[in-house]
Amino acid sequence: MNSNQNQPSANIGSASWAVARLRQQHEQLEPPLVNQVVIGSPEIHPRHLSIALAFRDDAALAEAKRKGHFGLLRQDLLKLLAEAGYPTNFLAACFLDFVSETAVNEAGGPWIYFR
Repeated sequence: MNSNQNQPSANIGSASWAVARLRQQHEQLEPPLVNQVVIGSPEIHPRHLSIALAFRDDAALAEAKRKGHFGLLRQDLLKLLAEAGYPTNFLAACFLDFVSETAVNEAGGPWIYFR
């Protein structure tokens, strides 16, 4: 909670904390998460948050989907965002994607890939 205004905190810092905790909690995941991108302007409005969780390559991404990791990671991330003080009424509006790190790199990096 933002102690100055007693309002939930919608910011990149709280989202980055939640993603870091998610990766810690799931460090034994197979295939493993290898990277993440947290972008947006949630300080302007909480719905402006996009998070991408990356698996090594297309094969790892497909395996993670087949094993049901996407649903588990999404559920746990939303809990962690709420724990970090992100406004719960905007959690459903947060964009979460699962990507291949190889595809992101081949596109020229995250700023080009996520345009």
